[in-house]
Amino acid sequence: GKYIFSCGHWDNSFKVSLTESGRLVCSVVSHKDVVTCLALSRNSKVLVTGSKDTTVMVWSLDLSRPLEFLSNHPTHILYGHDDEVACVAVNVDMDVVISGSLDGTCIIFNLRSGNYVRSIYPPTTTVPIKWVGISSTGTIMTYSNVNETLHSYSVNGRLLFSADTKMQLNAFYFSNNGKFLVVCGSARGAKGAFLVLACHSLRVKWREETHDSIRAMALSPEEHHLLISMNDTSVMVYALNEAIMRKLTLMKLKMLGF
Repeated sequence: GKYIFSCGHWDNSFKVSLTESGRLVCSVVSHKDVVTCLALSRNSKVLVTGSKDTTVMVWSLDLSRPLEFLSNHPTHILYGHDDEVACVAVNVDMDVVISGSLDGTCIIFNLRSGNYVRSIYPPTTTVPIKWVGISSTGTIMTYSNVNETLHSYSVNGRLLFSADTKMQLNAFYFSNNGKFLVVCGSARGAKGAFLVLACHSLRVKWREETHDSIRAMALSPEEHHLLISMNDTSVMVYALNEAIMRKLTLMKLKMLGF
């Protein structure tokens, strides 16, 4: 992408910088406390920010207008949490914004209207939510590093499955087709690992252990390569095996009519 969006700044702002030069493009102060999290929609037209002030803000973007790509005021200011917002997610196709908080709840809002839809409560003990995400097929997932547990819900808030990951997870990525969730972090025993989970069941489809804990990860646009950043500053690259890559290529050609 052309821009980098950052948060966590002391002045309660979120900032936008150029990827190539690092030059600051704009600094937006609208929250009343530190901005703790943000999420960009897949089509890069919606930005969602969450803050220690317990609110969520929705912003409209138009990246085709270099000097005026960000609206001066949020489209919606969303309320409902009793503690700081720790994570946010947005899905334009599903028309939803989801926020997770240290109060242990997740709230689903309608993206276009900003209206409250419903709250999601943990099935057992209330624990702070570290991450919330929604797949392209509408599966909502939450994770807490207190009990190291993933929960999956329908878009209507119904609990589907729960899984003890036995890991402190640091990064999460949904596959483009919404069928898989890739997670990584620190496994018990001080080593690292990344897992590929089936979204519909949270069953582990693949597990790979590493020599050190994993801090971050990224997938290539075609999802053929996985890059992981280790705690010791090294970077490792994994590639899909030839059989899977061939299958994906044939599926794409079939969709294109070849």
